[in-house]
Amino acid sequence: MASTEIYKGKSEKYKGVYLYELRGQIKYKAGSGKMLHGFFDTEREAAVYYDKQMINKGKKPVNILKSA
Repeated sequence: MASTEIYKGKSEKYKGVYLYELRGQIKYKAGSGKMLHGFFDTEREAAVYYDKQMINKGKKPVNILKSA
C-alpha cells in the first residue's frame, strides 16, 4: 500500500519547514523548492536539518542554529 502524504502548509515559526499529514499524523519536511527532505516528527527537528543544509551550502542558518 502506497503512503499518501497530504500537504498542510508552511511552518509559521521556521523557514524551510513544511507540514504534511502522513497516515493520519502530522509530520514535517525540510528544504526548499523541489528538494524537500524528511519526514521529521517535530517541527524543530526539521528546522535544525534545514539549518545544517544551509551551513553545508556555505550559507548562514536561519532557524535554530543562527547566532543570537
